[in-house]
Amino acid sequence: MPLLTCRIMGQTCGCDHGGCFNEQRGSVCTSSSSDARLGMVGGHTVLSANAGDGNVQTTVREDGVLCIGQSHSSSGVLRYANGDVYNGEWRDLSATGWGRIVRVDGSSYEGQWLRDAAHGEGVETFVDGCLYRGSYRQGMKQGHGNIQWSNGTEFIGQFRTNGFDGEGQYKWNDGREYSGQWAKNQFHGHGKMSWPDGRRYEGQYAHDRKEGTGTFVWGDGRRFTGSWKDGKQHGIGVFTDLHGIPARTGEWVLGKRVRWIDDAGEVAAAHAAAATANELANDSAFDSDATITAAAPSVESSNLPAVTKEVPKGPVLSEIAEPPHASATA
Repeated sequence: MPLLTCRIMGQTCGCDHGGCFNEQRGSVCTSSSSDARLGMVGGHTVLSANAGDGNVQTTVREDGVLCIGQSHSSSGVLRYANGDVYNGEWRDLSATGWGRIVRVDGSSYEGQWLRDAAHGEGVETFVDGCLYRGSYRQGMKQGHGNIQWSNGTEFIGQFRTNGFDGEGQYKWNDGREYSGQWAKNQFHGHGKMSWPDGRRYEGQYAHDRKEGTGTFVWGDGRRFTGSWKDGKQHGIGVFTDLHGIPARTGEWVLGKRVRWIDDAGEVAAAHAAAATANELANDSAFDSDATITAAAPSVESSNLPAVTKEVPKGPVLSEIAEPPHASATA
């Protein structure tokens, strides 16, 4: 059997292709066999040699990737320098078609490939139980996908360059849920947010905060419809309280009401003098900054994970961050 001389950590050893395949540190190989040849395959400078049976070919690309299989065949094994192993279809000694890669940390990806990058549909599984199923483009999540964390949190929707972008639904494991538009992992555009205690909001968001026009409903039936800024009521809005008092129009500045501006409200307040004290108490509770912040959190998506980081083309696919913890304001 012809021998390959492998340079490992600055030393050399003689081994067969199986030995080189199992050696994680192997990177550059030369050959002592007359069967070895230097050439080009698909733009790669390669050094190849046949095993004794003449059927198994071992080829080393110029970037150190060990290729096991006939270069002209439709499939083979790629042993990357970092220890990751790909088994599947290839073209010109690059992962292209359908294949599976197992990383040294135990995570894996199975699906479609193009020139050593995940490209098309696939499933990525992580050792902590997290799973992504969906579309990839040039090694990054792009298109429709579904991430499920091991703690029960889930996102279903559109991705762009490894982040939530477009329409999507995010479900926390504590019962919270957001459905709507995203941009660069943030609520951005029109969306709906709900809490397990019955609170809900529907309206506009900008960079994770309520911004524009929207309606917030508390679990006890109170309702505010109007303008928002930086996650708080700001501008003209209409408020209905839990006692069935007719809707009143007022002006708010960063979550605090500064005045009522509807005539009907002024008449009602003057007519029901006996109930004024109770009504004002309710207004005061509603206007309290602390109460407003607790009842209508300004940032629903606190502690959402940075889903992925951009990664280079090749065997290392995207990494998924830890699941989000419960937001202190939600």
